[in-house]
Amino acid sequence: MIATKKLAVSAILVALAVVLTRVLAINTMLVKIGFGFVPIIVAAIYFGPFYTGVIAAIADVVGTLMFPVGAFNPAFTVTAFLSGLTYGLFLYPALPVSGALRSFGDWLGRKLHLSETGCSALAEIMLAFVTGTAVSLVFSLAANTFLIHFFFRVKLSVLIPSRLIQVAILIPLHVAMIPLISAKVVPQLKKITAK
Repeated sequence: MIATKKLAVSAILVALAVVLTRVLAINTMLVKIGFGFVPIIVAAIYFGPFYTGVIAAIADVVGTLMFPVGAFNPAFTVTAFLSGLTYGLFLYPALPVSGALRSFGDWLGRKLHLSETGCSALAEIMLAFVTGTAVSLVFSLAANTFLIHFFFRVKLSVLIPSRLIQVAILIPLHVAMIPLISAKVVPQLKKITAK
């Protein structure tokens, strides 16, 4: 892709991530529930791990500066970068993780005697579930909860219940959105940027 187009698409994804994370979401010190992960998923499927990590980190910095919930802390930007990197590792089609998860879903679908379409759907759902679970548990529940506890001295007994609710909401959202984005949004983006 031409560098100018890549930069323009990246800027749009950063802007969308900021709006969907900071403006059109439930956003408190303890809980963030929204669709800010959607542009990051688009970047992961389209650009791959490292570039997605950069987009997620830039979105975190811009969002924190424009719509602060608390003081800026670079540790949260590091977790944003790592979550973007993880999305890319799981979702970028050229990497083996994505292929392996899809192959396992296809295999399981055949064992369950599903049609070809059913096997493909199961593979996409499994990929979405594993990705959403990994990102939600490792970064939202574990890393960010620890950072909030460490830097803001919020008790874990207060944090963990609200963060568990957040994860319980976000995993099904990932399962619903990742196959949809993969099937509908990314092909359209490829058509637009190919011109």
